[in-house]
Amino acid sequence: MTRVEPAASLARTLFLVGGGGGSTPGVLFIHGYGSDQMGYRDRADATSVAIGGACLTFDLSGHGRSGGELSRLSIKDHLADAISAYDELAGHVRRS
Repeated sequence: MTRVEPAASLARTLFLVGGGGGSTPGVLFIHGYGSDQMGYRDRADATSVAIGGACLTFDLSGHGRSGGELSRLSIKDHLADAISAYDELAGHVRRS
């Protein structure tokens, strides 16, 4: 249990509206233990339209379609996954 690197195989879904000038807001959806991103996909899609920006859902390692064996992962691994997802989302968010 010492991986603490984001899994290269995280399943992710980006919902992106806009792309014009100005700022683009973003929302990161993180599911709970034993769940997956499917519970947030409809909400993320609607939110991206409502805010005119980007939303990202993803499966933590060992969950859903992401790789990894859950019993071999720690909270530090999931934190690394969340930071990786945040960094990806930040690449689609612009500030004016």
